[in-house]
Amino acid sequence: MSYRKLRNAAAFAVGLSLGFSAWAGPQTSVRDSAQRGVTWLAKSTAEWQRTNRCYGCHVQAVTLEGLSVGKANQYDVPQTEFNALIDGILHLPGGARSAPGITHSGYPRTARTFGSAALARYDALVDGKLSDDLLKHARLLLQLQQKDGSVVGDHQSYPVTTGVMQATFQAAQTWRQAYARSADDVWLAPLRKAEGYLTQTAAAWHGNPQGVYLQDVNYALLGLVSAGVGRGEASVTQLVSFIAAQQNSDGGWGFQKGESNPFATGQSVYALRQAGLAETDGRVAKGLAWLVKSQQQSGGWGAAGSGKAEAMWAVMGLVSTDVLTVAVKG
Repeated sequence: MSYRKLRNAAAFAVGLSLGFSAWAGPQTSVRDSAQRGVTWLAKSTAEWQRTNRCYGCHVQAVTLEGLSVGKANQYDVPQTEFNALIDGILHLPGGARSAPGITHSGYPRTARTFGSAALARYDALVDGKLSDDLLKHARLLLQLQQKDGSVVGDHQSYPVTTGVMQATFQAAQTWRQAYARSADDVWLAPLRKAEGYLTQTAAAWHGNPQGVYLQDVNYALLGLVSAGVGRGEASVTQLVSFIAAQQNSDGGWGFQKGESNPFATGQSVYALRQAGLAETDGRVAKGLAWLVKSQQQSGGWGAAGSGKAEAMWAVMGLVSTDVLTVAVKG
């Protein structure tokens, strides 16, 4: 029996032993909300691609990340749209296999960091069909790393592109998967340098979480986890505490301790989950509840220019609840 079938069978058995009441609780609504978000994200991004006919840096990249996480956690990802997005991120102008040219945004470094991180997620969670592309672009990212271990992009437009901390996390995620795929030690040195930069930067924040931009904290945590730092190590636990300190009373997060929004909330929930916190943790549970409550009828969370990145992070936060977790929680 395959691993996926085994997971499904185990989840069904637990649900059956509980008289199926496990499937009617709050966690089921989280999964239903996540499924609607996955579907909306796939279809709206595919429509954007049909209209614009180019690789749009964060548009296809963040969607491919979110949908790859969804596939890994057994969500129903629309396959036609998923295939179209893969084709777009590879072959459209500015894509991974296209001739050198201008992306939709006109920022090649940002296109590279976003796209490489998405290829890494796909390679880790879906299959190895794009491994050659991953390794090629992981090598290109080496050119962007500075002496201090940071990675510098070429664009900042909050909240979608936020600068050095984000680019360093994206590179670390890429190099970690490049190493996992190839077992080539060439990836370890840049990964360690990136870890050093993230650790030193986070240490300088000690005692002042309110003065740090929330996304920088999230990206530092995600970057350290990507670099292989243990979940119990001081640098990780400190960042978890920073994120928890910025949670609003309604359960959500906002940028700079502002009004809760799905982008900040989904990203913070996802970062906490990657750091080892379970859905039963009060901070995570409240964040999930906020995302479910704030979802629009369409399945998305917002229609602004950052709507796809916003939905991607909301989906990433929600889809960390898989079938087996739902059953055991019940």
